[in-house]
Amino acid sequence: MILNSKETTLAYRCPSCGKMVFSVVGVFSLSGDLLKLKCDCGESGSELVATYTRDRKINITVPCIICAKPHSFMLNTSLFFDKDLFAMQCPYSDINIACVGESNQVKAELARGELELLDLMEKSGLQN
Repeated sequence: MILNSKETTLAYRCPSCGKMVFSVVGVFSLSGDLLKLKCDCGESGSELVATYTRDRKINITVPCIICAKPHSFMLNTSLFFDKDLFAMQCPYSDINIACVGESNQVKAELARGELELLDLMEKSGLQN
């Protein structure tokens, strides 16, 4: 018997350099109860942390590109592994800061979010 591992794509935008950080996450990747996703830029504070809780939900702490502080989200495993797309938003700006789901949909949603962020920056008079 061959077991097909459940997989999903987890992604966030680095608050330091703005790069999208992606990882394919399997059910066995989280079997150690902790997963850290870090940006290549190496800046401190730019890591997403996913952990299993005692009741086997997944707590995701995401650095925010808008706020100076990270935000936490609690997802059940079926939402984490089975949904095509689930976006996590900054509660202060409603900008998507992380996504989980099918790879192409996650990439498309983060690209859409980038355009939204650029529009917000332009309206605020920010150049970079």
